[in-house]
Amino acid sequence: MSESAPSPQTPTRRRLLPGGGPGWVLLVSLLAVLLVGGVALVTRYGVNTAPGLLFIEARASGLKLGRYGRLKIEGLHGDLWRDFTVRRLTISDEKGVWLDADNVVLTWRYHELLFRRFHADRLAAGRVRILRRPTLTPKTTSRNLPVSVRIDKARMVVETLPAFSYRPGLFDVVGSLDIVRKGPVHVRLGAGSRLHAGDRIGLAIDSGKGAPLVVIADAEEVEGGAIAGSLGLAADKPFLLKVRAG
Repeated sequence: MSESAPSPQTPTRRRLLPGGGPGWVLLVSLLAVLLVGGVALVTRYGVNTAPGLLFIEARASGLKLGRYGRLKIEGLHGDLWRDFTVRRLTISDEKGVWLDADNVVLTWRYHELLFRRFHADRLAAGRVRILRRPTLTPKTTSRNLPVSVRIDKARMVVETLPAFSYRPGLFDVVGSLDIVRKGPVHVRLGAGSRLHAGDRIGLAIDSGKGAPLVVIADAEEVEGGAIAGSLGLAADKPFLLKVRAG
């Protein structure tokens, strides 16, 4: 009798799920990727949900702004990481609200915070009302800014009440700001009156560590007005200001 040849053994298939080492590694790696991705998505988009925006709104309200009072915001909408709107923003001191702004829009680059820099492409507001002069708290030791601040373009309508400027004022204001942490400062500001054609103010300030302070200012009010009043000067007389300082 001839013996039949032994059949070749079928190679054992390596299991990729529990029971085999490579399976556990693959599974843990997959879970880690999903977890990191989920956290990133929640961080990126979770705050833009209605509950997330309400949470941020509640946390921001009551924030102390140095000597100027406390912040309150209402009606936060949009993408908090790129372009968002605040329906109403107020700053209050011990006597109540002294600055009231509506429809504040901010377009900014959140990723630059990684480099300790706040960078806004655009800051706008429907109207900013300055109701009176704030009651400043006692001055404390000044500290360096925690981040650099850059605003490429700011545009808003500013209304000043007699309690602040002795005469009512209404101005179209444009400007830019660049403050480098422990570095130079550049400010540009222009305002034109809506109530009195020709009344205006222009301001440029440049300073930096080891560099001289440079100030250029031009302002004119033919019959006086809110600009002079806001500086504590007579608001009922012609006002002309020209400054070239270095």
